[in-house]
Amino acid sequence: MGQIHYGRTLCERLPAVAKVFVRGTIDFRMVAAIIARTETVDDAVVGRLDEALARHVEKWMKLSGPKLRDRLDMWVAKFDPAGVRVPPKVDGARYVEIVPTEAGMAGIWGNIHATDGAALGQRLDALAATACDNDPRTKQQRRADACGPLARGEATLACQCGLEDCPARAQRSAAAAVIHVLAEQSTLEGTSDTPGYLPGFGILPADSIRDLAASATLKPLDIPTGTAADPGYRPSAKTNEFLRWRDLTCCWPGCDRPVEACDVDHTVPWPDGPTHPSNNKHYCRTHHLIKTFYTGPGWWSDRGRTP
Repeated sequence: MGQIHYGRTLCERLPAVAKVFVRGTIDFRMVAAIIARTETVDDAVVGRLDEALARHVEKWMKLSGPKLRDRLDMWVAKFDPAGVRVPPKVDGARYVEIVPTEAGMAGIWGNIHATDGAALGQRLDALAATACDNDPRTKQQRRADACGPLARGEATLACQCGLEDCPARAQRSAAAAVIHVLAEQSTLEGTSDTPGYLPGFGILPADSIRDLAASATLKPLDIPTGTAADPGYRPSAKTNEFLRWRDLTCCWPGCDRPVEACDVDHTVPWPDGPTHPSNNKHYCRTHHLIKTFYTGPGWWSDRGRTP
């Protein structure tokens, strides 16, 4: 019955996408994601969205789950901005619950705004990092233990290395949490409902962007124009910032490593290829090494294409 339900939903609501599915060029993973991300779209515009998706979905088969979700949400926003807004019943269901679990332990469950979740995650990471490298706990254990100092308003997590000369005794304070959101100027001005993007969490509805902007520091992103390249091997600060926001993650198909854990790669190796956004992108270290040492006849072929 589940397969019949999905089939009817797809054929009746998204017939153009259904035809692509029947051709066998997209799989059930894609179909399930499309159904899930378009269920809130208004019936008056879903037909046009269906036709637009049918023209593009075959090119998205190599996207990871999170990237596919974000791509679909952006297309939903183009045709029905309300389709990506946080429904009042979802926004109203915010909660944080802390209950006893096993002896001496507590469980935490909750549903909070994505921006608050991003800030909380950063703060736990920062507190966990105040212990020295010799601390025997895993990163996840240190994040869990950091909840105590966070609740008590403390600036450090007590290190458990046991060394007399522990570097953490210098009282390294945890850095404040700073989250970065990408949004269009027109969204901030209220002339557009194009959603923004919160790395690691995905699309942020336009209403959420405008609420956040009321208390945030706004910084324009310089977009390189022309063909003038940076003079050396390393990108300039301006080019680096643009590349980080353009790529967001490793550009290898299916890889979601954030740019903070990636290298800037030259598609055509420097100095034959310029240090310019048209020839630069992010690869995580593993995929950077594969591209560097396993390209050529019989191996990988790396080419940049205009979107």
